[in-house]
Amino acid sequence: MLGRTIALMPAIVLLGCGAGVPAELAVSSLGQAGPGHQALRIADAPWNDPSAASRQSFSFAELDGIKLDVRSLGMQQTDGTRHGVSINEVVQLVPGAEQLAFQQDVTLPVGDFRSAKLEFDASYSIKAHCRTQRYFVYTTAGEVRRVDCESESCDGTLPADYDYYRYEFIYVTTAEGPDSTSDQAQEETLEPFSVSLTGSPRLAVLVDTSHLAACYDGAQPIAGPGQGLPPFSYHPQNASDASAFFPTGVPAFGIGYLPIFIWVSEDPSEALPVAETYASAPSPESLLASDLDVERHLVTTFAFREDGSVLAARARNFDADGVALNQYFSGFLQDDEGRYRFHNGEFYWSDDEPGRYVQDRAITGFERGDIGAAPVQSAIEDGPDCGQAMMTEHGNASRDCLGEDVAQPLWWTRIPRA
Repeated sequence: MLGRTIALMPAIVLLGCGAGVPAELAVSSLGQAGPGHQALRIADAPWNDPSAASRQSFSFAELDGIKLDVRSLGMQQTDGTRHGVSINEVVQLVPGAEQLAFQQDVTLPVGDFRSAKLEFDASYSIKAHCRTQRYFVYTTAGEVRRVDCESESCDGTLPADYDYYRYEFIYVTTAEGPDSTSDQAQEETLEPFSVSLTGSPRLAVLVDTSHLAACYDGAQPIAGPGQGLPPFSYHPQNASDASAFFPTGVPAFGIGYLPIFIWVSEDPSEALPVAETYASAPSPESLLASDLDVERHLVTTFAFREDGSVLAARARNFDADGVALNQYFSGFLQDDEGRYRFHNGEFYWSDDEPGRYVQDRAITGFERGDIGAAPVQSAIEDGPDCGQAMMTEHGNASRDCLGEDVAQPLWWTRIPRA
């Protein structure tokens, strides 16, 4: 059960019962392997090259920062006991930042945990820009603006009024409306962790900012679910289509979902995980550097611990280019030659079973690579949950089986973290 509220100055509150240990809590962006922020800047190729710009009205954005009103971190033990740490801070997440966005001493309950979730206001501020087929789109303090590159200069210079712009909603799938100020949102991860009495734990909530935001230049109507990049392709819960949040003719930026990674270590010298981002496709040709268009591919970020093991992975742009993979990955194993095997699937919960990741697909043969290296082949096979009846409000969370001894090719190439 939940115990009394204990104030931990200046802004942290611990809910829980049982013994606790002093710990460091951090919230920040997920760092990348290698020096510096590896995304291409607007002043660099190919952003100034019209042939490399998005071939439609949608594009992944180049993000320079987001600001979230973070409320709390919730944690659930394996026995079902829930705990919470109050944060109540505006956290600014900057891609490639070398310093933690938020850090505070707290007391954490001791035990084995099955999940953690970050709770935040369902509004945010974003500083980003992008290039579509015709327009350069960017945020200002008062609006999102676009520059017509067919009639005006798009020479790579960021405008003087480039600044953070605020949206009163973050997820079109759950928001009450585009001007709502009462919504709250949360993101949960199911990677288990433990806190012991003998250690001095560090707990970090790391947000993946790579390919986090997409942009829309307003030049064509939003055609409905499945058209364009998320969230513009999503079906809102409280509207007929995404145009209720992103009106036709008005340039905009949006976030499909906020991928979080929970890392806990009792080793004071252990480094935070680093991220590598990969595009994947059923054939290698479209992944070659000369023809790579990440907007048409599944994009997956892997967070690697210091020892090379995988902490977790999250995908976006699901079902792109025929790669029928879902958001979640789990069950990571590494062989002696450095190749990885893991599962893919949706999220499932029921009255009889707590939430867990579905494992209805298995990927074998994944290898880490360098940016620009030749694509590497893996295989998609059936996982143990395929063909099961795992019904949720959105339908069956389990996909049909591919068939015995069926292995579909899946190619991967590492890409810059935009």
